[in-house]
Amino acid sequence: MTSVTPYDNAHGLATHLSADEGDSLAVLDALLGFSRADAVRGAVDLGEPRPEFLRLAARHIAVAVSRWLTEAGGHRERSVLRAAHREAGRVWDEALVGDWAPAFSKSSVDFWLGAVRNLPALDAERSAIASDGPGARKKRRVLKEILPVTEGGRDGDWIFFLMAHRAVPGFALAAEDERQVLRALRRASPLAGLFALDLQEDKDTLAAERVSWLFAPGTVRILECAQDRVAKAWEQTLLSLWSRNDTVPNLLPLWRSANRALYAYVAAANAAGRCDLLRPLLRVLALVPTKVILGGGDVARAKVIALPGWTSIKERDEMLASVRALTDLGARMNRLREELVLERYGDDRYEEAQLFLRAYSEEFADKRASVDDLSRGLSNTVG
Repeated sequence: MTSVTPYDNAHGLATHLSADEGDSLAVLDALLGFSRADAVRGAVDLGEPRPEFLRLAARHIAVAVSRWLTEAGGHRERSVLRAAHREAGRVWDEALVGDWAPAFSKSSVDFWLGAVRNLPALDAERSAIASDGPGARKKRRVLKEILPVTEGGRDGDWIFFLMAHRAVPGFALAAEDERQVLRALRRASPLAGLFALDLQEDKDTLAAERVSWLFAPGTVRILECAQDRVAKAWEQTLLSLWSRNDTVPNLLPLWRSANRALYAYVAAANAAGRCDLLRPLLRVLALVPTKVILGGGDVARAKVIALPGWTSIKERDEMLASVRALTDLGARMNRLREELVLERYGDDRYEEAQLFLRAYSEEFADKRASVDDLSRGLSNTVG
C-alpha cells in the first residue's frame, strides 16, 4: 500500500501519511461510522505515533463530533431555554451555544489507538478460544488495551464513544468480546448509556447521577441537539426488548436497567429545570401502545406471564412490574403536566412549563388514555 495524502495545508497537522497511518485513519473512520469496519484487516503496526499525526486524528474526531451535533438536530431552528428564558436558533448561533464547544480528553485518542492495534486482531481471532491458557490470556490483554477508561472523560469523548458504540458491531467480533467492548463504551459515556437505556448501575441513585451529568451547563447542548435521535434510539431499544424471546431471569435486568435510565432522565430534567427536554420520552410513550406493546393490557399481561424461566410468583410479578413501570411513566407525565400548568407568567418555571406543555400536547395528549389503559391492564386493575 502506498502512502496517501488526504489533507493539504493542514497547518501543523500531518499531511503525508504512511501506509499504517492511513490504515489507522481507516479504523477511525469506521469507528465514526463513515466507512465499513472491514476496511482494515490484520495488524496495524503504528509504532509510536507522530505528534502531527495525532493532531490530525484529534481534529478528525472533533470535526466528526461537530458534524454529529449539527446533523442530529442542531441545524434546525428550535426554541430552548437560556437562563429560564426562551431563545430560538441553531447550534451555531451564539445565543444558543454561548462559549461552549465539545471538550475532549486523552481518552478518545487512547481508545482509537487501542482499537487500531487490536480490533483487527480480535476480528481475525474470533473463533472460539478456551477459557484458560495462553490464547485466552492474550485476548484479555488485547481487550484491556482497547477498552476506554471510565473516569475523567469529557462531553466530546461521550459523543465519540456513542458513535463508536454504534459502529463496533460492524467489526464482527466474537459475541462476548463485542459485549465487553460495548459495555465499556456505555460505562465511559453516559450519553451512550442513555441512548441504549443501559446505564449498568445497580442503584437508582448512581444512574440518576450519571444522567444528571448530561444536564450540566454547556453539556446540555448535546441533548438539545439530539432530541430526535434520543427518541428513535429509545423506540428501537424498547421494541427490541418487548419482542425479545428470552427467559425471565435474562429479561428482568434489562427491563430494570431501561426503567432506571428513563426515570433518571425524568428526574434529572425536572431537577435541572429542563422539562422541555422530555419531548423524546413523551414521543416514545405515545408509541408504546401502538408500536411496541400491541394488543392492549390483557394481551401484554398474558405474554409476560407466558415467558419461560420464572421460578416463583414473586419473580413473575417482578417481571410484570418492570414492564408496567414503563407505562406508568405516562401517569408521571400527567402529574408533571398538572404541576407545570399552574406556572403563571413571571414565575420561575413559566417558560419551561410552556415548552413542556407544548411538547405534551403535540406528542402525547391524544395517546394518554391508551397508555393509561395499558398500565391498568398490566396491573390487572379495573377502573
